[in-house]
Amino acid sequence: FCGCGVSTGGSREGTGQIRTDNYANKELSYYYYIPNSLVGRTTNVLVCVPGLSGSGENFVNSNIKKFSEEQGIPIIAPTFIFDEMNWSARRSYHFPSHWSGDALLSIVENFQQNHDLKCKKMLLLGASAGAQFCQRFAMWKPEKCLTCAAYAAGGSIEFTRGSKVKFFVGIGTRDTDRLVFAR
Repeated sequence: FCGCGVSTGGSREGTGQIRTDNYANKELSYYYYIPNSLVGRTTNVLVCVPGLSGSGENFVNSNIKKFSEEQGIPIIAPTFIFDEMNWSARRSYHFPSHWSGDALLSIVENFQQNHDLKCKKMLLLGASAGAQFCQRFAMWKPEKCLTCAAYAAGGSIEFTRGSKVKFFVGIGTRDTDRLVFAR
């Protein structure tokens, strides 16, 4: 189901929700932002995934919206909720092959149905836990992704095969605890 949306200067933004089988994320919320020029078009989509249990809406700042407007690309930003028991079992949202990857695909489908858009490929942008999700998602479903920008991942991701997805991995020079993960 889709929540409410507002129009700001010709652009539309709002929130939606999907249901999942994951007990910590039964109703998974997402934020969306659609530049004015996109109604009824086929386009790529920018997926922004915040850090641990971060709000998708709060993660999408004015610079990301400006990029969206300049590039003519909509934004989807899920709000995944962390759960210690899922983490211990390596089934938290950080690991998209278990449930969160299918949840993102359902979010994209829900978004397309509710906003008269056809999404081709994903450009992934993640920070911290969101960076782990994005990197793993791009390796799990490379045919769905064009690029993956991962910043300050809190864990290392093993790349076991080549991919046509273009990766950018970033880390602050003072973030010495995570520098090894970026390398």
